[in-house]
Amino acid sequence: MNILNTTSSSYFFSRTLNLIFSVRFNTKTPIEFIVWDIGLNKIERFLLKCFKVKVIKVPSFCEFWRDCYTWKTYIYKESKERFFFHLDAGNTVLCDIDIIFEMIREKGYFFVDQGQTLSQIAPADYYTYFKIDNNQDYTVIAAGNIGFDKNNEDLSKAVNMSYESAIKGMCLGYSYAERNRAAKSEFIVRDCEVFRHDQTVLNCCLRSRMTDLDVLPHSIYSAVKRKDDVKILNQRKLSYEFLLIKINFTSILAYFYCLINDSYFYAKVMCEKIAKKIKN
Repeated sequence: MNILNTTSSSYFFSRTLNLIFSVRFNTKTPIEFIVWDIGLNKIERFLLKCFKVKVIKVPSFCEFWRDCYTWKTYIYKESKERFFFHLDAGNTVLCDIDIIFEMIREKGYFFVDQGQTLSQIAPADYYTYFKIDNNQDYTVIAAGNIGFDKNNEDLSKAVNMSYESAIKGMCLGYSYAERNRAAKSEFIVRDCEVFRHDQTVLNCCLRSRMTDLDVLPHSIYSAVKRKDDVKILNQRKLSYEFLLIKINFTSILAYFYCLINDSYFYAKVMCEKIAKKIKN
């Protein structure tokens, strides 16, 4: 049976459910789900169990595992299935997801164009460290909407390399233009246009081993606008479209819980913004 992985905390819980239900609604064959837990509470884990979703807690595998998406490299490495497929919470699947698993089996991977080039997201010293040809400017693949065959030797080595690099702290830092995103006043400044943390590291590892990749357009497989040909919608906002596709006591309970939970986080963010303005 095919397995779809996603990752969630309490903040992304409603988006996680919407993703799962969108897949179930549009896919004909049964599919299993694994949610990698990076901050769910007991209620959310209970609801996922009610919906027959497996939850795996991401451990504190290094002291900064929560920072700059370092945890994502752990998931790539530790997932047990041969044909690994991961979609970030916030995606909505609008097609039969089996077609993507078929791509992974046939090509060995499912890579989506992220819309940038490697020179934009990778500092010069990363080119040297990972021994990447700096005469080519590679397409960047998205680190959230991704699938690959773990039996592919080059891909497997690239994934392991990304994890080993991450625990050395290579996902950490911000480009100068994004310094305001850092929670701390002291942080690493990476010398590139937009440092993309785990995405930078993964792409560097891939391009150190594989220069010729068939990368799919994000306008179809990670679209921000809904059109007729879109298969995966990465709307990056709250959506309850598929939460009540199948109405029963548990789905109604989950729906109202999500409304309350999202309202709490919205209020919290607004209060933090007001407090910051007052402080400044």
